[in-house]
Amino acid sequence: MKRIKILLVGLLTSLLLPGLVNAASASITVKTSGSAVVGNTITATVTLSSSTPMGSWQYLISYDNSKLKLISGQTSVADYTTSASGVKSKSYTLKFQALKSGSASINVGSYLVYALDESKMSVSVKSATINLRTQAEIEASYSKNANLKSLGVEGYSISPAFNKESFEYTLEVENNVERVNITGGVEDSTAHVSGLGTVDLTEGANKFEIVVTAQKGNTNKYTITITRKELDPINIDMDGVNYTIVRKSDALPSMTTFTIGTTTYGDVEIPALVNDNLTLIGLKNSDGEVRVYIYENGKITKKYIELKSNLIYVNPIDLVESKGLSFLKKTNIEINGLKIDAYKVEGSDNLIIYGYNLETKEKGYYLFNTKDSTIFPLDENVTESLNGLVNNYKYVIFACLGVIVLLLILLIFKRKKKMKIIPVEEKKAETKETEKSE
Repeated sequence: MKRIKILLVGLLTSLLLPGLVNAASASITVKTSGSAVVGNTITATVTLSSSTPMGSWQYLISYDNSKLKLISGQTSVADYTTSASGVKSKSYTLKFQALKSGSASINVGSYLVYALDESKMSVSVKSATINLRTQAEIEASYSKNANLKSLGVEGYSISPAFNKESFEYTLEVENNVERVNITGGVEDSTAHVSGLGTVDLTEGANKFEIVVTAQKGNTNKYTITITRKELDPINIDMDGVNYTIVRKSDALPSMTTFTIGTTTYGDVEIPALVNDNLTLIGLKNSDGEVRVYIYENGKITKKYIELKSNLIYVNPIDLVESKGLSFLKKTNIEINGLKIDAYKVEGSDNLIIYGYNLETKEKGYYLFNTKDSTIFPLDENVTESLNGLVNNYKYVIFACLGVIVLLLILLIFKRKKKMKIIPVEEKKAETKETEKSE
């Protein structure tokens, strides 16, 4: 009660004796995020602070209620401290909802602050202004700039010299260079860039992508192909493409059913992926991409692919014809860059392929769905049953067709008979009518 009286007396004194000298100074500051999206919640913090202890205070907050709606907090505050030593800072929180676009102010209205000794303090105030925009307005202002302003490799010169409108660059380094640092910066500070930093180099070509994503979402992709010189490279041509044989085991891909081993190409020992049935070697193209090929009897035969589904790992191999599947049409398809023969299941996305199970080490038929890449083992007994079922269906179909033809013949015969009877009946009826009229 005493504090309330002090506040009332202080208010009256400030009105009646405006020339009264203040003992100390305080400040009342409103802080917000400065901007907000229409529909979202905005938090405003009102803070009273002073270098000397405060005893009691009061203030009013005003705001634009056409753009802001008060959700929680008090706009009128009259408070005091219960601490004998007073307080030097006190904060209050207000929450608003943004109603529409525009600039909205949160202002400090009338105010009084008293020191612990009940002397009136001079007060400075600082209001806050919030910029309100809809999400559509914000996105419309996003930058579309997805350019780099610089790109390079630390300690080296890329070719050609950097130009933000050129997107492909090359660099060749010595064999002993195992890693380099790709540097660069964006032209627009709101854009995001990935692909910069220290990268490891394998022998041969190494392709790195630096992707810049603008605030708007559009992207630019810059590439640097760094070629680490190979010692005694082994060059070969496969499928019309020039490759070099991978000479480092750590450049080979990790494959579930294979382990790292070695084999001999000519008289050169090279790393290989091996299991009980297959030997695979890696071939690297000019873009630095490593592809795995089957190596058997001293020859590189064809590209290796592996179908994975339901914990089954299958390597498609040359199709072995089956009598049980003779009712299906054979087709040639491409799966992961490898052309193979298969049986086509008409009216579906399914194929029947022949392959080697990498875990069971057995060969057999598999049902492969080209849409979702699922694969299931198909027992040969099942294929024979399918053939038998199809043959049975043929007999059923022929029988049904025979019944339909017979019914049609009977229907036609009945119609012809009826057409002969009707005229006789009509004639009798006409005769009776004539006799009655006479």
